Amino acid sequence: ALYSEAFRTPSIFNIESKDATQEIMKPEHTTTEEIEVGTQITKSSYLTGNFFNTVIKNPIVYSALGSEKYLNYNETGTQGLELDYRMKLPMGSLTLGYAFYQARSSNVLEYKTTDDDALLGMPQHRGVVNSTWFMMGNPNLKLNASFFFIGE
Repeated sequence: ALYSEAFRTPSIFNIESKDATQEIMKPEHTTTEEIEVGTQITKSSYLTGNFFNTVIKNPIVYSALGSEKYLNYNETGTQGLELDYRMKLPMGSLTLGYAFYQARSSNVLEYKTTDDDALLGMPQHRGVVNSTWFMMGNPNLKLNASFFFIGE
């Protein structure tokens, strides 16, 4: 289990570039909670799952809607899960990974899409297959192939 908090203060550049009618920016405050569980399926394979929840209060956002400026929004964040399967073989190894997130109460206009559960530029579904094979049975000579899946 993991619980963490972080903050980011606005820089002088952020404050000076603000529209004169807006308040001075507030610090951004992030809280993340994670739980990871795993199990050994066989002598050489493992499965882990990670569940996370991240909330960002007063996110500092660059906006080019209208004039260029930095803004504080009320709140944004994500929640989701990641799965990871690893298998070691006499001839190499194989890793399969999958991640999914859902936007959490995002009111940030610059991040919005037509789907309220997604954020702009961040696919909700991601997957990876990574394999390593020993060439000619030699563990010092390896061939690595990776395949990535990225959703909308």
